[in-house]
Amino acid sequence: MEWNKAGIPHKGWSCVDVEDIAEYFDDAEEIEYEQCEMCGRERIRFVHIMRHPDYPDELRVGCVCAEKMSDDYVNPRRAEDTLKKRAV
Repeated sequence: MEWNKAGIPHKGWSCVDVEDIAEYFDDAEEIEYEQCEMCGRERIRFVHIMRHPDYPDELRVGCVCAEKMSDDYVNPRRAEDTLKKRAV
């Protein structure tokens, strides 16, 4: 889990994209959910892609971690809600 790993910034991240990984599966296929790279939570369907100026890699995280990492408690949820409405 990255929250406990030295050298990983906890704040100052920007969300560069949000993906609905189920978008690429048809109804008969089992969705291959992702795991949050920050907290380790499994079964993340809506993946927030985070970037930090002082960290070389992007992290793929869930909504709650995206909120904490960006210190933005509105837009990550809003972006995810938009994808959820599209998925219906």
